[in-house]
Amino acid sequence: MLKKITSVMMVFALICSIFGIQNIQSARAESSNLVYDEKNPILDIEGNEIGEEIEKVYREVTKDSEETLVKLITITEDKYYNDEHENTTDRKVTEIKITNDKKFFIDGEQLSQDFLNQPVTATEDRASFAKAFKGESGGRPGVITYDEINDDYYYLKAFPKVNDFLEEPKGKRLTKYSKGNNNVSKFIRYADKVESKHAEIIDAQTTIAAALGAALVTWETILALIPEAGVAGWNAVKFYNASVAGKEALEDAYDLLKNKITPY
Repeated sequence: MLKKITSVMMVFALICSIFGIQNIQSARAESSNLVYDEKNPILDIEGNEIGEEIEKVYREVTKDSEETLVKLITITEDKYYNDEHENTTDRKVTEIKITNDKKFFIDGEQLSQDFLNQPVTATEDRASFAKAFKGESGGRPGVITYDEINDDYYYLKAFPKVNDFLEEPKGKRLTKYSKGNNNVSKFIRYADKVESKHAEIIDAQTTIAAALGAALVTWETILALIPEAGVAGWNAVKFYNASVAGKEALEDAYDLLKNKITPY
């Protein structure tokens, strides 16, 4: 029996040496790594830290002779310090395919050349709410904001959607006045997330342009860099993820404002 097993192994080794182990494995090269890991505090309406949001983004890259396939895996965990709130975990997978003839697909949908040629033009906004209101104010100016106009009484505004750079709102704005409560606290958290993701877009865009020595960066530039190693590739992942996460946070905030926050 031992001789038979040895003979089989020798035959397999001979096949590998003749044809190459890569041919047997369809000549696909794969790599997977944690791109970044972020932690942000979760605050209640009084500003007390009650938990933390942990965001991890993994990148899996598969290359062969015809295409490059990237899986971006985003895992977001909300961990609370007490049992009053339920811990949650959200896992999202996005597939980006780049063919050798420079066609780009996201989750199976081919991107138009007009979109790919679109310049990345996010701009820094230094607007401040501090002078206009007595209490806490914030969010992404012109997109989603909150203002504490009296003690524990808030003026909330949000649009349903926004462009990729988190700057140009779309749809009809919704506004409400409400007392502070758990839902208002969630709205504030979403609004702050939209603003922080916009800041990440600005930082990533600036770093990519500097790394490439390019005055103009397009969406094609960003997507083509996502599978790559190095500073530019890392920031391309950061840019794309910030854009998606910011838009999702706005949609969640708008849904909350429309359906769960009672006006007073």
